[in-house]
Amino acid sequence: MSGRGRVQWLTVGLLGWMAAVHGVEERPPSAPPVRLGQPGAAAPETPEAALELLRQAAEDALQTVLGAPAADVLAQRQQRKALEAQQRELVQRQAKQFEQLLQPLLRSELELVRHACGDLPEAARHEVLVAGRAAIESLAEDAAARQMNGGMNVAEVDPRAGLHRVIAAAVAPHVPADRLAAYRREDQARLERRAAVARQRIVAKLDEQLELSATQREAILADLRSGWQPSWIRELDDRGGLVVNNHPPAPDYAEERIVPHLDETQRSVWHAWCRAAGSRMLGQRARWHFDGPGLPPDPWWEHP
Repeated sequence: MSGRGRVQWLTVGLLGWMAAVHGVEERPPSAPPVRLGQPGAAAPETPEAALELLRQAAEDALQTVLGAPAADVLAQRQQRKALEAQQRELVQRQAKQFEQLLQPLLRSELELVRHACGDLPEAARHEVLVAGRAAIESLAEDAAARQMNGGMNVAEVDPRAGLHRVIAAAVAPHVPADRLAAYRREDQARLERRAAVARQRIVAKLDEQLELSATQREAILADLRSGWQPSWIRELDDRGGLVVNNHPPAPDYAEERIVPHLDETQRSVWHAWCRAAGSRMLGQRARWHFDGPGLPPDPWWEHP
């Protein structure tokens, strides 16, 4: 059955049920579909529109059966709409804050483009800049909505990767193949440098908390390198300023690469550390507050 057919079937079916509830004569199945509450009008165009009408009609019918006044039904709808509007406003406010936190990432991506593609034409620069700003707004709004709904997850929300994809796609049509290849090499080298620094920071943090031996440090570093996940670069966001329950944030996202190399006493301390300040407890929000001011705005993008 097509989407429109389902709409008509749902509409006609509910009309029959409504007729039974209200004592109204049911329309035959062959009759033209009508909009609920508006006899003779056209049927909804989409399944989503039909389902919304069905929901409202079912709510009205149930309230009628239970004897609730129509004013109560209207008040409940208005209250629900007011709550939804309030949530949207909160998301928008939080998104504006996230936009400011993401500005250093945008300037970093633009600097990479300028370094590899310094002769980018003025019109192309404008297009890249506009795309980057739009990506910042989209990423910030998505993160704010996820935070409002409790859905922030480090594996799903990676502002660095998301922003880079947008910038790279905007740059590609405006540079020759050799310049684009150079840009991609620069990006890959940057990722490798950042990953290496992040691994060193993880080991240093572990050493500070667990007193690792030289053999343990080397083994954990090698294991981190062999099983490295892109999201673990989040360790770079910890500038040492956050303390939770007298502990720095624990790098428990890489637990499988760490715990096998610890002795029994260290494992006990590790588990207590993770319970007190693990990344799973802190959640994704932490990574949005560690980035520093980064590079200042570059006039090359605004005023060629």
